[in-house]
Amino acid sequence: MPSSASESPRLWLGGLALALFAMALLHISAWSSHPPDIDPINFLSALRHYSVSNDAPHAPGYPLYVGLAWLAQHPLGATCAYQSVNLAMLLGTSLLLTYIGAQLDSIQAGSVAAVLFAAHPLIWAATVIPECYIVDAFGGAALVACGLAVSRGEKRSLALFIALEFTLGLMRPTSCLLLLPAGLAAIWLSGAAHGDLPAIRWRRILIAAGGTAPALLTAYLLTVMLAGGPTLYHAAADRVMGQAFRSSSVLGGAPLRAHAAMVAHLLTWFAFWSAPVLLALALYVRRGCTSNGFAMGLLTSSWLLPALAFYTLVYYLKPTYQIIFQPALCLLLGWSITHLARNRLQSIAISLAVLLALGQGFFWLGNERLPQPLYRLTHHYFNARDTAWDRLEVAVAKAPADRLIVYVDWPGVSAQALRLIRPDGIFAVQRESGELQLNDNGTWLPVGQGNLARYTSSLVLSNDNGTGRLSLAGPPLKQPPGR
Repeated sequence: MPSSASESPRLWLGGLALALFAMALLHISAWSSHPPDIDPINFLSALRHYSVSNDAPHAPGYPLYVGLAWLAQHPLGATCAYQSVNLAMLLGTSLLLTYIGAQLDSIQAGSVAAVLFAAHPLIWAATVIPECYIVDAFGGAALVACGLAVSRGEKRSLALFIALEFTLGLMRPTSCLLLLPAGLAAIWLSGAAHGDLPAIRWRRILIAAGGTAPALLTAYLLTVMLAGGPTLYHAAADRVMGQAFRSSSVLGGAPLRAHAAMVAHLLTWFAFWSAPVLLALALYVRRGCTSNGFAMGLLTSSWLLPALAFYTLVYYLKPTYQIIFQPALCLLLGWSITHLARNRLQSIAISLAVLLALGQGFFWLGNERLPQPLYRLTHHYFNARDTAWDRLEVAVAKAPADRLIVYVDWPGVSAQALRLIRPDGIFAVQRESGELQLNDNGTWLPVGQGNLARYTSSLVLSNDNGTGRLSLAGPPLKQPPGR
């Protein structure tokens, strides 16, 4: 007789704990030693000097996320400060998914979703480096979990819901709005599960939404103040998000072709990550299953559609934006698997093992033969970046303080890496036109006004058939004519 997951909750939860512990150890072993591109470099720079005006870490600043990493760096070191925060949020999201599944009458679905999320290659690609997108997943799961608990403790849960929105507003301001409908849908479902009248449910939703508005305004004002005031904050936001909006969306004046390309990019990635979910749902519908389908459909659609609409209409830049979708997709997949397996532990375990092997195999074994967008989500890619960074670090370490580092090109490392490698954070970049531009800890300066006077020679970093080479330019350095 096949064993049932519902008959062995201790065995099931024990297996979940072991799986998450194993995922945590593997995750730590995958941590990147160096930031692979500009956004992670900015986040690490922010631990030294928090300056939104310099794009460090990024407009609009994410002050609480940077603050958590600042605290973590004291016991753990700056190198893995953000990764430790990311790992805590990853495991927290998994535990919250287990709780959400239990509230929807399927702890098995929540547990499967928790393990799938913890092993998801997209999640790993964004959390083994200093980036903040895991906040979207953790924030969404926390809001939904809190909303589902409202009927058992209205005042406490609603206060916690508003506090979560405030907290999320200090880490990912746009996401706190995109995730609000999922939290409100959870409040409605909580009331429905306990037989509360519609009027009571609507009252709770209005309290949550009404309390969220001043919480988000307070978070916004605090972020602006920490950024140095509205002028610096809005200039930084316009430089980053405004530019993306104007170049990608027809609403911002971009050509229709550019907007169509952006939407195609978004939907291609969404279809890629949703494929297992869609297959499982198709099998679920084909079998005529209907168990708790309305509640799961309402919750996941309110979780997915606002962000999908925003990215479709406003701007979408890279695959890691889709982390906001993954808790809902994993929950749907876990729910479909457990119902298709009729809660049989053996069938669930086999399905889970296959999906884990595919996800972890992609992350650990993927190499440069993959298409570039997929390769950038693999451990091999981050290892290659670490190696290139190490080579550059060794070369720059030999340069004395009076030698200007001039970045032309270096395979696998952004010029902004020199902000962290060079002790004073100052370097120069030679543009394709031959013009030299100075970077002082994230601030771009024209070459002139004697800012080359302190340097007697330069170390030029340039690409030579993809391997990189160094050349020493003899003294003295000359300022360009007319400067």
